[in-house]
Amino acid sequence: MVEGTIPHFEGRPVDGVKIVMSGSVPLDEALSETVLGMDDAVQLVSMFRVVGVRHDVDKDGKLIRIQVLKPVEAALAPIDATDPNDDGIVRALPYTPQAQP
Repeated sequence: MVEGTIPHFEGRPVDGVKIVMSGSVPLDEALSETVLGMDDAVQLVSMFRVVGVRHDVDKDGKLIRIQVLKPVEAALAPIDATDPNDDGIVRALPYTPQAQP
């Protein structure tokens, strides 16, 4: 990853950068055993791979670098890393796990 000045494209300065997502985040793997309720807040950490870079001219005539990201994986992340009981979910309502028959 390079931070700072956006590289020129075909000798012309690039005016901005836009990120575009391709595909969907594999949440079924990250949350397959997780029971969520309405209005719960979930914090995820995701890994993405850059699968494309192109340049387009926007409606204002600015040259924009379009960077296409594809999700690779996602996992629940603690909201408070210092709390060993933090499972990455802020529950909107109290939740009590039910025993499985």
